[in-house]
Amino acid sequence: MNSRPALSADSSPGVCANCHQLLPAVASHASSVRSLAVLGVERCGKTSWLMRGITQFAVERRVAFPLDGQHAAWQSLWRLLEFGKRMRPTPALPGTGWCLDVAGESAPRRIYIYEISGADCSDPGKLARYRALQHVDSLVLVVDPFGLPWARDRYGEAARSMRPPAEPATSAYGEAHLAALMQTLSALRLQPTGARWPIAAAVVVTKLDVIGLFRHFASKDPSAETAEGACRERLTEWGFANMMRALDLRFLAVRYFACYPQGTGAFSAANPLRWLLADARVPANLRMKND
Repeated sequence: MNSRPALSADSSPGVCANCHQLLPAVASHASSVRSLAVLGVERCGKTSWLMRGITQFAVERRVAFPLDGQHAAWQSLWRLLEFGKRMRPTPALPGTGWCLDVAGESAPRRIYIYEISGADCSDPGKLARYRALQHVDSLVLVVDPFGLPWARDRYGEAARSMRPPAEPATSAYGEAHLAALMQTLSALRLQPTGARWPIAAAVVVTKLDVIGLFRHFASKDPSAETAEGACRERLTEWGFANMMRALDLRFLAVRYFACYPQGTGAFSAANPLRWLLADARVPANLRMKND
C-alpha cells in the first residue's frame, strides 16, 4: 500500500467542527464514497483485526492512503503487530480514522474507516461525540469469544496463562452496547421508515487461533457459507443468541465471520471488508438521508 496525493480537491474529506474527525465528503461522486465504523469492547482485538483485514484486502485490490501522514502511521502500527508488541488501546475521541482509496474499474472508491474506542462503546453520551456515526453506512462489531460465558468459563484461564497471555476481554460486545449504539444513531440521524436501520453489520469473531478455537468452526478449509453457519451455531452455544436476534431486528443486513491472524479462505480477516464493500451495499433508495 503506497501513499499518494488526494484524488482531487472536491474529494477531500470534511472535518467535524466538534470532534475534528474526518468525515465523508459530500461531492458529485458521493456514490463512490463508503464509510464504516468498527466497534468492540476493550482488548477484543479489533485493531489487530482491522490491520490484518485491510492488509489482506490490499493483496487483491490496489489500496492507497490519500492523506498525508497516514501511510507512515499505518506502518508504525503494523510493525508493532508484526513484532508481537502489545497494541495501544484505541484512543478516546476522536478514536482512530483511516481514509483509503481502493482501485475500481473506472475510478477509485474512497473508503472511510472509523475505529471507536472500546472504553466509550457502552456510553451513548460518549458515543454521540463520534460524529462519524452520523454518516456510516456499514458497521463492524468485533466479538472476543473469551468474553462470552461458555468460552470464558472453559478456556479463559488457559488463555490468560499463555506466554505471552492472550489478554481476553472481560466481556463481549452485547445488548447493552447495542442499546447505546441505537440510542446514538437515533440522536444523530433521521429515524428509518421501517423497523431496521439501512445499515449493513458484519459481526467478526476474533482470536480463534488462541487454544485452537477455530477447530469449533467446521473443517480446516470450509466454504464461506459453512463457516458462517458454524459461526452462528457457536455464538448461540456461547451465549450470544439474544444479541443475534437483536441485530437481525435492528439492521437491514447482518453477516457473521470467523477470523484469525493466519486465517485464509473462509477464515480470512479480509472477508468482512469484502462483503461490506461489495455484496452488502444498501440500495440507494434505502440509505439514510440527513439534514
